Amino acid sequence: MVLLQELNQVASNRERLVDQWGELPKHIDFYSKALYERGLQKTSSLIVLPYSRPHSRPDWAKLVAISHFRFQFSVIEEIAKILAPAVVEMGVVPIVAPIKEKELELMTWGSPIIKAINKHGALMYKERQSK
Repeated sequence: MVLLQELNQVASNRERLVDQWGELPKHIDFYSKALYERGLQKTSSLIVLPYSRPHSRPDWAKLVAISHFRFQFSVIEEIAKILAPAVVEMGVVPIVAPIKEKELELMTWGSPIIKAINKHGALMYKERQSK
């Protein structure tokens, strides 16, 4: 079982990524700032991963959104509305992969997406108030 707090703690430690990746791209902090300024209603945590497609070069554009939602597109729309001006300015278009909070609890640390977050994920946004 994976708890959101544990996953956030792992992903918030960016120092573990410096040896492997060096400096992280500027658009990560730029997007993070936009998300905190506007806030998200449905998303508890947003974690960025370096690869959007297997065997591609790192673009740091895959966003894993841990959220509470009924329909996946509602989370994608919420994030897109906030990041649209930043995307135009930075030129990096993110791919959003929503995961329900309840589904996260059913995953293990051996699940492929959790392993990827554990190894390469960087926290971009965390809900300020815990539920």
